[in-house]
Amino acid sequence: MKRKNILQMVTLLILGLGVLFSLVAFDNPYFWQSKQLVEISVIVREADSTSWATARQGMEQAAADLDAELRFLTLNSPDSVKEQKDLLAREVDGGAKGIVLVPANPQQMQQEVQDATTKAVVVTMESDMAESGATACISVDNRKMGEALAGKALGRLAAGDDVVLLDSAPGSSGVSARVDGAERLLKAAGCNVYRYTLSAGQNLSSLITKAIATQRPAAILAFDTAATQQAASVAENTENPPLLYGTGATNTIIASLEQGSIDATAAQNEFAAGYLAVEAAVKAVQKMPAPDIKTLTYYLVDRQNMDDADNQKLLFPVTR
Repeated sequence: MKRKNILQMVTLLILGLGVLFSLVAFDNPYFWQSKQLVEISVIVREADSTSWATARQGMEQAAADLDAELRFLTLNSPDSVKEQKDLLAREVDGGAKGIVLVPANPQQMQQEVQDATTKAVVVTMESDMAESGATACISVDNRKMGEALAGKALGRLAAGDDVVLLDSAPGSSGVSARVDGAERLLKAAGCNVYRYTLSAGQNLSSLITKAIATQRPAAILAFDTAATQQAASVAENTENPPLLYGTGATNTIIASLEQGSIDATAAQNEFAAGYLAVEAAVKAVQKMPAPDIKTLTYYLVDRQNMDDADNQKLLFPVTR
């Protein structure tokens, strides 16, 4: 009798587990859907990914929090519109549900972004492409950032001083807006402004070297991370280097700030920017309410304030 009761209990347990499994596996499709990762491709406009290291940390944190799978893609040649177009089409055709794009040239990529948005969600960083169907743009107010950087430089400049502006990404509407903002403010203050624009196939280092040798400026302003890092490198090997005001907060830029090669940098919270970009893409793919995305805040960081608590959090973000 005892053995019979045990067999009945085992049988009931097996039946119960079978029913539970069938309920979960077949009657609740969300059980399986919750395990599927949202594929997000990140396409930047640079060939070197080091300038995106902090933003990538934010993206990876968002991917971990939101069950997404990231593919981070750089170009073989920086700001190559053709290569970026090809990558965008390839990722969409390959099944990516969301794209985070840093456009090399928004005007030249309008059609490709429009085509991509028929199959996938596109979120841009730095340059707004809402008119081409992009869901959101994660960026600072670029013109105001440029004006703020110029205002910082004017603290050590006078009317009549020569100033070089590095337009290192002329196809990027975001970077160009920064240059425009700074140029307006510097000219209004009476400075002689020289805008050096990087042309296709030109080496950034040679452009900066030429600008210093030709103009012998009192100051150079750089408006993206790559240009800032390169300008600092050139300045370190120049006798009587100009003042340097840049953009970004990579480890290289922080070290140059500490050493005095860079006088100040305009920096946004790159970790937060990366997180918000992936979050916006994932939620749009899942047709969930969009995150509350506002224009990102930027900060002017120099040797005097870089040890402030808020700036330390900005320069050295910690992932959870």
